[in-house]
Amino acid sequence: MKKHLSQLALLAVLAPLSVCASATTIGFDPLTTSGTGFVSPVNYTENGFLFTSNAGFGSARTGDVNFLYNGHIMTWYYGSTSLFNDGLGNGVTTLSKVDGSVFELDSIDLASLNDYYTFETGKDITFTGNVHGGGTITQSFQLTTNLSFNTFLFSGFTNLDSVTWGQGFPYHQFDNLVLDAGSSSLPGGNPPGNPPGTNVPEPTSIALLGLGLAALGMRRRKVTK
Repeated sequence: MKKHLSQLALLAVLAPLSVCASATTIGFDPLTTSGTGFVSPVNYTENGFLFTSNAGFGSARTGDVNFLYNGHIMTWYYGSTSLFNDGLGNGVTTLSKVDGSVFELDSIDLASLNDYYTFETGKDITFTGNVHGGGTITQSFQLTTNLSFNTFLFSGFTNLDSVTWGQGFPYHQFDNLVLDAGSSSLPGGNPPGNPPGTNVPEPTSIALLGLGLAALGMRRRKVTK
């Protein structure tokens, strides 16, 4: 019995003290299609997150490299399946969770829509986060590389109900969104006293820790008697 009790205590103490929700990455891989042309979902869902648009979406096929489109030779596919808002000039993308819970947006990869519509200096892509309970937070990014994806990091985009951004010129596509890398995805947002990104122990982890400590205490008392 002593052996089993000490093993249980050791496992409980050595187990991770926090079982936090792991980060979610949305890479649009289910849309990967060979050939040329585009996949055109009206809305898109992946890993519990929902993308909606007032104009639908497009996703380049793997063969969309140096192909003729609207009288021009263009490249739309940069080696990774991505998504773009099909409402060029007035499209608005909204990101939210399918179940309506709050989330955290940590980073996103952005690239030019293609090598024909290139970016202009001083043109920004602005993201607006709608904070749970009221208020908004905004952050803008500017691309300088047209033919590859760049990763951009968000700051303070936590405890969100949704995030919106427009498909105004310069047109862009997006990929590899990282969400809920911190603890703000817990119900009700990030608990007071724990800044965004802090790992907050879940109840099951706390229970395991308590059980382990109690078992160690019992074993110590038996040894000292």
